[in-house]
Amino acid sequence: MNKKKRDSLYSVWSILMILSVALVLFALLFASFTKDYTPKAAKAGTKAAAQTAAPQATETAQALTTSALLGETADGGDSYVARMTFLADGTTAGIKSYGLLADKENTAKVLSTADGVVSLSGISSVKLTVGKDTPSITDAVAAAKPDILVITLGENGCAFMGKDYFTSEYTSLLTGIKTASPKTVILCNSILPVTKTYATANNMNADTIRLANNWIQQAAADNGCKYADSFTALADADGYLKADYDSGDGLTPNSAGLLQMLSYLRTHAVQ
Repeated sequence: MNKKKRDSLYSVWSILMILSVALVLFALLFASFTKDYTPKAAKAGTKAAAQTAAPQATETAQALTTSALLGETADGGDSYVARMTFLADGTTAGIKSYGLLADKENTAKVLSTADGVVSLSGISSVKLTVGKDTPSITDAVAAAKPDILVITLGENGCAFMGKDYFTSEYTSLLTGIKTASPKTVILCNSILPVTKTYATANNMNADTIRLANNWIQQAAADNGCKYADSFTALADADGYLKADYDSGDGLTPNSAGLLQMLSYLRTHAVQ
């Protein structure tokens, strides 16, 4: 091989070696940019966050049974009802307007607002109408000191508040009442059923109320109160207000419905 050919061959080898080194350097640089430097702890955290964000099993509306739930008893009669004072929202304010208690429409044993609207949301700021006065719920209970206080609240709130907020407001109400009148037996009455038409128009269904009633029962159990499942006395097989008990607006029971509720309370008495 003459010198000219040798020089040409060396030139080709040199070029190939330079290209090879360049390719190796490029591969190393590319690997350094794409390598995952995420700390192990961070990776674990990311995985945990993904698990937390995954859809969770929804809470069921199956009937709850706690120590607060009142079972069936002998009929306590009118004398038992006479021991009761009712903290009523619009669904039970008719106890007074229909004159269903012994002192009829003049009864002082139905505590509510002038229009019957008592929303569980912001319950501490609710002002009741008692004669010419507008006391808070706790002030009204402190003045009345009822033997048994039947609370029917939550329909106005169950469709939008969520479990934590609903339970927090309801528990706050219970603890405030217990402080205001320690000797009062607190009976948490279930939210009553509504018609299917009303439920559809207000983004509800029967399970919405059933689920909220579970929250009420649990709050009652956790705070040493009693719970009455009057819902079952007025609901049809699908969990909606029976037509015979509808006052016409789909929400408030008529006198027959409220009498049925009182009958249920008499036969599920506090012992």
